[in-house]
Amino acid sequence: MSDPSRADAAAQALDALRRRYQSSVGTTLDAFRALAARLAEQPGAPEVIETLRRELHRVRGTAGSYGFAEASRLSGVIEERALRWAADGRLELHERAAILLRYIEALKQAFGDEHATQALDAPLASSRRLLAVDLPASMLGSLSDEGRMRGYEVVAKGAGDWGPASLRSSAPHVACTTPGSARAVHRALAGMSVPLIVIEDGSDPEATRQAAELAGVRFVHAVGSDAAAVFDVVSRLSARTSWSGARVLVCDDDPDVLALVRLIVEDVGLEVRTLASPDRLLEELERTDPSLLLLDVNLGQADGIALARSIRQLRGFAHLPLILFSTAVDARTRQAALDAGADEFLPKPIVASELRARIATRLDAERLRRLDEGRHPGTGLPLVERFRKGMAERVARCRADGSPLVVAVVRPVEVVRSGGAPVAWHAEARRIAESVRETLDPTFVGYADDLALGIVLLGPAAALVDALRTLGERRANEVPAWHVGIADLAAVHPTADALLVAAAEAASAAEGAGEAVKVWSREDAHLAPDVLVVEDDVALADMLRYALDTQGYSYRVYVTGTEALDAMLAMRPVSGRRPLVLLDVDLPGIDGHSLHERLRVERPGAFAIVFASLHGSEGEQLRALRAGALDYIVKPVSLRVLMAKIPLWIAATRESRG
Repeated sequence: MSDPSRADAAAQALDALRRRYQSSVGTTLDAFRALAARLAEQPGAPEVIETLRRELHRVRGTAGSYGFAEASRLSGVIEERALRWAADGRLELHERAAILLRYIEALKQAFGDEHATQALDAPLASSRRLLAVDLPASMLGSLSDEGRMRGYEVVAKGAGDWGPASLRSSAPHVACTTPGSARAVHRALAGMSVPLIVIEDGSDPEATRQAAELAGVRFVHAVGSDAAAVFDVVSRLSARTSWSGARVLVCDDDPDVLALVRLIVEDVGLEVRTLASPDRLLEELERTDPSLLLLDVNLGQADGIALARSIRQLRGFAHLPLILFSTAVDARTRQAALDAGADEFLPKPIVASELRARIATRLDAERLRRLDEGRHPGTGLPLVERFRKGMAERVARCRADGSPLVVAVVRPVEVVRSGGAPVAWHAEARRIAESVRETLDPTFVGYADDLALGIVLLGPAAALVDALRTLGERRANEVPAWHVGIADLAAVHPTADALLVAAAEAASAAEGAGEAVKVWSREDAHLAPDVLVVEDDVALADMLRYALDTQGYSYRVYVTGTEALDAMLAMRPVSGRRPLVLLDVDLPGIDGHSLHERLRVERPGAFAIVFASLHGSEGEQLRALRAGALDYIVKPVSLRVLMAKIPLWIAATRESRG
């Protein structure tokens, strides 16, 4: 028989070792923080990733040995992620530091670290919400793990557990569901401008596409069930439903308070405008359209409560989130502030954690209100659907009365290509919109797609060209670069969609030519875009469109080989680059190999060809590669592989041209 006293002694020794290990966790967390800082500076450095992998592997084994099962599991998840980063140099390149920081926060909780930052001091935007409706339990677990690492809360709703009120109350940034539930979920979220992702199981992609069409949603994306692939899409789509670009206006006559509030608010990624006097408050409200107002009660000779009452009577500011704060904390002052229309009353001195919490609550309510109105929550600019509707109405009026009209597309470059956080871009989009309004009085400004800014102006293009060139020259170094394409109603086939396509193509041509602004001309009708998609499979073409939209490339899609060949023979390439052609083999009219042969004879070296086909035999691939194809990929195609390879293919075509 075993000796109980010896067993007790062993248990006590193990417990002591466990506590000692737990007490050393702070050193481990510091090491991970240092690695996160290095990843922020050098996200692709192989030595940093290898060091991270080794440290994760060590924690995975040791934490599990001491009974910290959740810490071990989390470390294993990120270790696998680090291995993928090592294998794919572009995968999540600009998200790596953020993912590691999220892991550190999760690790604190898993270890029960007594030195962990208290929840009240957490950042303002702790999580975005992914609403998952009717997804299988096996997928919810992987989505929750992935979401935790990327800063998303996954809110699951099962069959019979949801309706319009239930789904809307979860205030999602993005929703995802199965093909069978797509239509009902879309109806339940109607009016909220929340993007919907359809998760296919791979067995019937055509059914998924049909379900998306039946849902009646313009922006429906069908992806595989891999959690990382889902969040690649989610991260892109949530940019148009988040606080990115939100502005907070603060009015207080105490400079120390202004400095403190600025520090607190800017630390969580919001733009801050401060006023030391209320004299220009109403003017500033009209000019800047803030997402939230922080107002002191005692402003020298002015009364903040009276000002709040006046603001509530202004057109457009009846629902502006308004927080009043004061050194007077009596019940009478508090009640007067609320009666005047304040949403919140905060006593001074200001407590950072409480201010963050109140701002988060109010901004989330404002986010939903703006989404219901079809506006971006942060910038207040019309979202895609509202912008395109307004643009179409103005184009129709100008066609009827013969008035001149131009459309501009301002397209960010680095934000889209890198997959980085679009906070800086949305702030810049707001600056562009405000500046253009002040100088030119455009008829309409909003989002032409998920990120690109669209501008509709009555009149000739010259004034808009000058204004945007000047704005580009004044762009701060830390702001993402952008290029502008402009299309004139008189020069383009007179439809709103044709104008947008022409302006977007001109923006891509401006980038290719190293210009800030380019006006589309009739000669540009045959200008080659970045990518040509020749694919008769509608579902795959949709995936390719998404991958190209995500990374900001211009493209055209053809469904027959004959149509594609005729277009390519007439195209003019942009100086310094060859268009990339994503080419299927089995095509109506003329097959992919024959099309490639014709191009080799009639337009040698003008296009870079990548084949995508179900025919993956060695002979098929060798035939294409020996004929000069850049690459050959076998269907079914991974969305993540496509998004990683497309920039590499395009870079290769440009490098090869010298």
